[in-house]
Amino acid sequence: MTRRVPTRLLATLAATTLSLATLVAVAPAASAAPDCAKVEHSAKGIWQRVTVTNNCRNNISYVVRRAHGPDSKCTIVPPRHQHYFEWARYGARWQGMHWDCA
Repeated sequence: MTRRVPTRLLATLAATTLSLATLVAVAPAASAAPDCAKVEHSAKGIWQRVTVTNNCRNNISYVVRRAHGPDSKCTIVPPRHQHYFEWARYGARWQGMHWDCA
């Protein structure tokens, strides 16, 4: 048995697919970490911590990405400084970093 799909439905599906493909194509790519920045992740006891050390000549900015939890705010670290972001170990998992957010 062959079913006919209405032309209007096919046109709507094609437009939706094209729109979704466009969204994926223009999504911003995460930038790479500066060579002069150091990132350490640790999970001890009930806490997880991501420490960022800026050994660069200028400011760096980052966001800590987490699965099953909110990302950190955009943090700016001046040269020769260190900053950490800490959260309860259970629940949100560390996914990585997003650089140059500021």
